[in-house]
Amino acid sequence: MRERKLEMKKIREQEEEERKKLLDIEEEKLAAERRREQIEKAKQLKYYETDRVRTFHSALLHTEVLKERDLQIDMKRRIEQLHQTDAEEERQRFQVAQNEYNKAEQEKREKRAKDRANLSQYHLAQLVKFLI
Repeated sequence: MRERKLEMKKIREQEEEERKKLLDIEEEKLAAERRREQIEKAKQLKYYETDRVRTFHSALLHTEVLKERDLQIDMKRRIEQLHQTDAEEERQRFQVAQNEYNKAEQEKREKRAKDRANLSQYHLAQLVKFLI
């Protein structure tokens, strides 16, 4: 029985040792992966710091700024066109209203002149009738 216990203990220790070895291997893999990622990141940062890439990024930013400025200029032009269109439409509406008012006033003057002419004609006819 004692031998059996010793043998079981030895088996448990071997299993524990195997488990620790597997854990160590797994940790080494993770550490190697982290190192690889850090090296990759360092290479990438070093690459981004090269003059060629910095010049490219600068040109890219400049292009984006120019595009944004063009969009702003276009928007400003459209707004000005809308204001001009609105002002032109308002002027046209005012002109139409003024023309309608002038036409109505002219018609009133013509009607009054016609009424006066008719009245004068009537008075003249009455006067002729009275004198005859």
